[in-house]
Amino acid sequence: MTSYDEIIIYLAGIVDGEGCITTKFDKRSPNYLGIRFSIEMTNRTPLDLFSSIFGGNICKYQRSIDRKLSYKYDISGNKALAVLKQITPYLRVKKQQAELALKIFHLKSLNESFENQNQISCQIRELNK
Repeated sequence: MTSYDEIIIYLAGIVDGEGCITTKFDKRSPNYLGIRFSIEMTNRTPLDLFSSIFGGNICKYQRSIDRKLSYKYDISGNKALAVLKQITPYLRVKKQQAELALKIFHLKSLNESFENQNQISCQIRELNK
């Protein structure tokens, strides 16, 4: 039987290899910055596991007719926060992005200025290049 911690460690490995942690701006509120977390894979099974534990959406995605069908898992807002809080200790490759995203959530909870949040968002985007 697999323990919950082992599953979280496994999912962190999936994020390190296939995940994307980034920020998004809300078109309706120019000073709103949110966190978006996504994973794209051709094997849906790990994404179903993510969804069963954390919620989120899975959709089919095919870049072109000659490419294999893939699936994209997407989660944002407080649900993304729940994911990041649990997987960040086990990340290796995406740890900096996750820690910065958690910092944005923390600054938002303190009603910190949008400019400070945006500076951290720029750091995340730079790491994702």
